[in-house]
Amino acid sequence: MSHVAADDVRAALTAHLDPPQWVHLSEVLPADATFPDYEALARALPPEELGISPGLHAAVLGPLFGEFE
Repeated sequence: MSHVAADDVRAALTAHLDPPQWVHLSEVLPADATFPDYEALARALPPEELGISPGLHAAVLGPLFGEFE
């Protein structure tokens, strides 16, 4: 099973979020973190932590795991 790395999460989020939101990522997303599935990512980095809606969270980060394609 492949995992999604924090760098991939960060890249997806910075493409869709305003700078003040993605600057906060360095505080809440460890550089060496990996996630086996979307549910694990959502638990570790929930939408409210980023100040975004659950729908945007799923739309931006779900495809990293092959979901919503």
